Amino acid sequence: MKYYVIIFLYLAVSILLFNLNWELFTTYLNVDFGFGTFSTLPFLVLQVINGLILAGYMAWDRMTDLKREILISSLNKEILELQKDAEITKLKTVKSKVKNDISALESKKNNG
Repeated sequence: MKYYVIIFLYLAVSILLFNLNWELFTTYLNVDFGFGTFSTLPFLVLQVINGLILAGYMAWDRMTDLKREILISSLNKEILELQKDAEITKLKTVKSKVKNDISALESKKNNG
């Protein structure tokens, strides 16, 4: 959700700047790229490039968040398995203790 808020804020600021500086954004300038001269809207192109960079960063950040969430969920599963193993071990020790107590009581009963 935070990613959509960031992109909407960027769009809102861009639209505000576009409205406040209409003449600046609609001015065509000749830009020489080395292989030819093109007439472009440089500030509009700059806003689009910045938006693409922001979108790329957001995608990268989202992927790192997903990796972190996957790691956390796998660690939680491992913790649950270890807790279950600890419970099973505890139950086995209690079972063996109960068996020893029962056998001691039976031997006491038979001897007594």
